[in-house]
Amino acid sequence: TVLDVPELNITTDLALGCAPVEVNFNIPNTNTGEGTWVFGDGSQQEGLSAAHLFNSPGTYSVVFNYWTPVTRCKAQAVLKEPIVVHEVPQARFSYGPYDEISISEPDVQLENLTPELGKNTYLWQIANLYSTNEVSPKVKFEKTGEYRISLTATNVYGCKNETSDIVVVQPDFHAFIPNSFSPNFDGINDEFFPVFSPFGLDTKTYELEIFD
Repeated sequence: TVLDVPELNITTDLALGCAPVEVNFNIPNTNTGEGTWVFGDGSQQEGLSAAHLFNSPGTYSVVFNYWTPVTRCKAQAVLKEPIVVHEVPQARFSYGPYDEISISEPDVQLENLTPELGKNTYLWQIANLYSTNEVSPKVKFEKTGEYRISLTATNVYGCKNETSDIVVVQPDFHAFIPNSFSPNFDGINDEFFPVFSPFGLDTKTYELEIFD
């Protein structure tokens, strides 16, 4: 008795993607028998269908080893085109020149730290103010508050990665209190009063105490 072994073909729901990517495999021309999937990344799975997660970038040749449970008739199918998994950019950035940003010096330089900088395109989202495609833009904040800065890096394969950080623009409470004055009506230092920075304080109402 010579038993027939089905001619096996592997089908997938996709052939390439960005790491990590899950691919579904199937053998549509048989619903009996057993088999083992060999995914090319050191992992295996049993069954006539499988879903596998490729975590690392690379090119993977997938093999399906088939057998019948009683007679142990064997066959093998190889995926015609390998699975291609592309690397995802790792978006990173910093901002300066200072860790603490004050409204008196609201210019912030965003520095793009994404590895292999020239291989990607970039989209910055500056809170709800505006967006830009510059590599490392300079931003000027007009008001105090918290601003979420997001950077999205996209490579030539369409793989994207996003990172974000909160920039806090603090009020500026600088004040200068003179220790003397000369009320001789010569137009120089005739009045005593504190001098405030133009940011962060309401100079219309304040309390000043002087002790001898």
